[in-house]
Amino acid sequence: MSADVELDHLTIRFGEFTAVQDAHLKIEGGEFFSFLGPSGCGKTTILRAVSGFNDPTEGAVRIGGKDMLGIGPNKRQTALIFQNLALFPLMTVAENIAFGLEVRGVNKLNRRDKANQLLDLIALNGQGDKLVSELSGGQRQRVAIARALAVEPEVLLLDEPLSALDLKLRQHMRSELREIQQRVGITFIYITHDQGEALTMSDRIAVMSAGRIQQVGNGNSVYDNPETAFVASFVGENNPLIGKVIQSDKDFAVLDCGIARVRARNLGKVKIGDEAYSFIRPENLALSPLEAEEPGGEALENTFAAPVISESFEGAVRLISLKGPAKKPLLATLPNTGGSKKFTPGVQVRVSFRAEQAVALPIGDLADE
Repeated sequence: MSADVELDHLTIRFGEFTAVQDAHLKIEGGEFFSFLGPSGCGKTTILRAVSGFNDPTEGAVRIGGKDMLGIGPNKRQTALIFQNLALFPLMTVAENIAFGLEVRGVNKLNRRDKANQLLDLIALNGQGDKLVSELSGGQRQRVAIARALAVEPEVLLLDEPLSALDLKLRQHMRSELREIQQRVGITFIYITHDQGEALTMSDRIAVMSAGRIQQVGNGNSVYDNPETAFVASFVGENNPLIGKVIQSDKDFAVLDCGIARVRARNLGKVKIGDEAYSFIRPENLALSPLEAEEPGGEALENTFAAPVISESFEGAVRLISLKGPAKKPLLATLPNTGGSKKFTPGVQVRVSFRAEQAVALPIGDLADE
């Protein structure tokens, strides 16, 4: 059984500080929904409002269509997995899983049966009698999920549960967590500042900044079609070029960025005369040897020269840092094909990209680097 969750113009203030401002969206039953944003953006405050630990200052939280005002955490069909997991070290794995059932007065036999069912779900069959200290980090993570599922919540709330794991285990747990969610079919609301987690696991994502929801959409839409400068600069790497809009239609805008004229997709947000950004992903920049301009020739759109600052090797890819406008660096990501030509610092290269690969957006706050 799963329930939808609605934030109806939710605002939460603590004294003079507004932690969440006019959050308005609906999370469908059975959806894996993530709130993504930097620390302090309000995403955990929203999670606590859904779980019942924060009351709305304005607006409402509805679960399954019912207003939750005045309904405490223990009366809601939600379960919360904390960042530190909060497992009981002196209890066995099975006792940890069944703890919520014991609190609710379920008898010992039924508690053990339920624990065994969940041990099977999280692929820890036969390990119910171990102490949690005998498990790996990933196994403890699964025990915390099983304990939350034991009370059969309609909504499972997860507050950055993978942040303490190392990179490889975190990547492995992403797929496990998504698989568990699909098997149990309940609503998952996931809090993270890790874009990879959100993009990998989520049906939809709400990107937040300074208490406001900037954009809601699936992973492809927030990555390929950002609606604000913050979303463009926060979700994945991106290169902002600033300029003045000199041409604009329903599909494309042309910006005079000083070093080049940049033609980029226009999502209907910029018009002639505006100062605007053009964002280009590092993987969409093509680099080639710099050749002399033809006499009398015009500079091409989306093509300019830039000196190389440095090159870094990261296994599957090479990161090329370039000196961009106003001496700000640009980043290009090139696949490592083996024996690829290296880029010497100080050497000028030609940088180019297709208009379809760039997006023009109004000036706005960028994510902190």
